[in-house]
Amino acid sequence: MSELLSKFAPDLQKYNKKIFMADLAAGIIVGIVALPLSMALAISVGLNPVVGLYTAATAGLVAAIFSGAHFNVSGPAAAMVPILAGIYISVGKDFSKLQYIGFLAGIFLLVFGLLRIGQLIKHVPHAVTVGFTAGIALTIFLGQIPSFLGLSKLGTYDKFHDKTWDTIQHLGTTQWAALLIGVIAILLILYTQKVKPFRKIPSTLVAVVVTTLLVKFMPLFENVKTISDKFGDIPAGLPLPSLMAIQSNFNSTGSFIIPALKIAFLISIESLLCAVVADKLSNNRHRSNQELVAQGIGNLTAPLFGGFASTAVIARTGTIVKSGAKSRVAAMIHALIIIIFIVALSPIAGSFPLPALSAILLVTAWRISERKEVQEMLRNDNAIVKITLILTFLLTVFTDLTIGVGVGVVFYYFAKGITHEARVLPGESFDEDAIADPDELEEAGVDEDRPHGKKSFRPQIKKFFNINKSE
Repeated sequence: MSELLSKFAPDLQKYNKKIFMADLAAGIIVGIVALPLSMALAISVGLNPVVGLYTAATAGLVAAIFSGAHFNVSGPAAAMVPILAGIYISVGKDFSKLQYIGFLAGIFLLVFGLLRIGQLIKHVPHAVTVGFTAGIALTIFLGQIPSFLGLSKLGTYDKFHDKTWDTIQHLGTTQWAALLIGVIAILLILYTQKVKPFRKIPSTLVAVVVTTLLVKFMPLFENVKTISDKFGDIPAGLPLPSLMAIQSNFNSTGSFIIPALKIAFLISIESLLCAVVADKLSNNRHRSNQELVAQGIGNLTAPLFGGFASTAVIARTGTIVKSGAKSRVAAMIHALIIIIFIVALSPIAGSFPLPALSAILLVTAWRISERKEVQEMLRNDNAIVKITLILTFLLTVFTDLTIGVGVGVVFYYFAKGITHEARVLPGESFDEDAIADPDELEEAGVDEDRPHGKKSFRPQIKKFFNINKSE
């Protein structure tokens, strides 16, 4: 047992009461942060907000148990919104089909992990990662404007330019009370933690509670739409596991392979990028292939309990580390907090104002936009990196994320001349400063306990391209 823990869950080897108390405090904080965010993300995909809670609870718990990273927190993610929203529209807004596609993505993730593809995925150039993240942020930001302004009579579109033009045409329907609630929510999110008594309270919780009270008790805001107004009452309790989505769509599996692969690819990039960030914050080492397997199991589980596709989320993971988490138990507690809310308090969520939830996503989009990184790269990097960044950004926004990433990667390596250098050069891979992955060391025959750093041997990339380094 001890040997098994040392390999797959080293963070649990010397677990004790002191560590548990630290994990408990961190897990409660992130659980509270995840509650309104999970609902807001589900709404932005076009779904009932309760399925966001189901996803955060089930995928968050299962992925944490099997995780190859000590602190990854999984659930609905802003990075997934554009691709999931597009797929949801393409399947005629049939939620069972979206669930089944997420289930298939879970199978692909399991295959990715078992085939040890994790190391290759981590070598997506940094310019591509920044480009598609900035593109996703812009898409989310503009997608939240209608709800933030309380616009009405909008159409349903899956293309960025169509949505943007439709929003512009309906600006005349702005509901000023909704806009005021949204502005109040943004101000509370940005500034409450600068006030000493509120520093330890998640600012999103403060924003949702205050705006909910304003809408409920002030006549000025009586026409501001809430979750219940749009989606009906939020049911209490976690649904029993069901195979209905799988059984009803199994015969159409062939038509869902491509969207499932797109989702699996994005989850792979996001979850491993998240693990790298957590490694840097905590001085740990993640196992990339184990993490892909964990994400696969999480995405196989969520649809059975009424959820949809999920991934590890950088913001929540960073928060859990900074809140003092010591192991994966903190992420498990975060999921349990959401389950407790679903069972005992979920009807309360029906009173949450929609502009406040949109405000949360507007701030989230701004924070993940990589704006400083984009400015720095456009100022200081070479022409290949700049073109890769711009190309990936534009294609992500105006076509499709997978097209943006695919074209960005191909252009980068074609322009760079991959035969000149077998590995991604410093500054060009998103894990440049990460401590070496134990999976890579294992394949290279290197002792995992021996000192090593970012120049560790990367055999998979050479094996994949069948090349050797040349001068």
